[in-house]
Amino acid sequence: MRFSRSKLMAAQGFTLIEMIIVLSIACIIAPLSFMTLSHTSDEEKMKQFIEEVADTIRDAQMDAISKSTMVKILFDTSNHYYSITEANDVQKKPMDPRIQFHGNINNQYIMITRDGAFSNPGTYSFQCGSIWYYLVLQIGQGRFYFEKSSV
Repeated sequence: MRFSRSKLMAAQGFTLIEMIIVLSIACIIAPLSFMTLSHTSDEEKMKQFIEEVADTIRDAQMDAISKSTMVKILFDTSNHYYSITEANDVQKKPMDPRIQFHGNINNQYIMITRDGAFSNPGTYSFQCGSIWYYLVLQIGQGRFYFEKSSV
């Protein structure tokens, strides 16, 4: 059986047009997958941060009650940290630079009274990209909860 030279050349590989089509499809799909992975990463980052802040608030409430002192949690997003101030003791914890804190009436802090209640109740928000969580501080016995935005 004899093959012509043109049939052998056609069986050896892809043409330039075929390669360009495959590369353009890959160039369209790649950014879409990175956007999905980025959103998933932001989602996990926010969940972890919200859990950390909730633990910090609970610990601050217990310290305020047990030591009968005021505790202040200050969110400094421009310097990427938040601090817990109790009497003269200040602890700083790092924040991801993409996470923003939006306070209640220009308050960038949460104040916890000696009985564990909040002196500035209201709704505060945390944002990372398009992901928003709201922190609701309730009046009374120091209750609070986080709520994820549905937007």
